[in-house]
Amino acid sequence: HDPSLERLAQDIYRLDLQLENSLILAQGDQTQILIEDIPLSQIIPDLKNELDSIQIELERDAVLKIDRRSVLSVLRNLMSNSVQHGKASLIRIQAKRQSDDMLMIRVEDNGKGDTRERANLGRGPQGKHLNNLSSNGLGLYLSRNLLRKQKGNLSFENSHQGFVALVEIPGRLL
Repeated sequence: HDPSLERLAQDIYRLDLQLENSLILAQGDQTQILIEDIPLSQIIPDLKNELDSIQIELERDAVLKIDRRSVLSVLRNLMSNSVQHGKASLIRIQAKRQSDDMLMIRVEDNGKGDTRERANLGRGPQGKHLNNLSSNGLGLYLSRNLLRKQKGNLSFENSHQGFVALVEIPGRLL
């Protein structure tokens, strides 16, 4: 529990996420997509290993029909925002059936929330955030685009406490 080591680990995680986002942005439409059935419960341990400062609860498991790298990137970006901007310590993930072959994955944190306009989140860098790399919304923008390439979507719900992201994605409940 050395504070210097914890800070170093957080910096490495942040740099890794920025590098991943930069690579996805550079690839653009050339991003390789491999659709496969992936249980959500198999992705959570990877996230817990990367973000050991936050508790992650999965309320209901589901099988996602998506590219593994893409869904990891989306969840990493959402959780990174929760920790960095909202100072969250807990993230709840809940899967609900939306239609026969679509799920709604609700990702909710216990942080202080986000004051940005929900309709603009995930639409790309805008206004005063254009020059501030930590709040330009690039991760949410890339997440939305990755999901749309796979018949999914990303939206955000108003909440009195914390931050709520809604990930619409092909899949089924377990």
